[in-house]
Amino acid sequence: MQLATVRDGQPWCATVHFVADNSLNIYWCSSPQTRHSQEIRDDGRAAIAIAVKVEHPVIGVQMEGEATLVEDQNEAAKAMEAYAAKHHRDTEWAARVARGEEDWKLYRFTPRFAVLLDRSNPEHMQREWRP
Repeated sequence: MQLATVRDGQPWCATVHFVADNSLNIYWCSSPQTRHSQEIRDDGRAAIAIAVKVEHPVIGVQMEGEATLVEDQNEAAKAMEAYAAKHHRDTEWAARVARGEEDWKLYRFTPRFAVLLDRSNPEHMQREWRP
């Protein structure tokens, strides 16, 4: 996933592994020292792009919304369990991240607006969603 953040009007894009929940929240782990994590700390406005299919016909999702550090341990535990399973990560490491015992932290993106671009479906090539 590509994650775009902003500082002083200057956008920044980073690549992160992610997992999504049934409410379209997107989660990823990052060091708080990274530029995107620092920018999220200062200004939570963010956008993401996920390439679903990169060969022709292209399928992708773009979203704008709010990014934040996850501080609720119950939410973090559930997200980190899914993250560890998807990315074949150690479950004990995931549990330590959820408890705040690792240098890496869990972040959440909550979408306000999304666009699905599906070039394989000419009748519905672009669909928009708002909560």
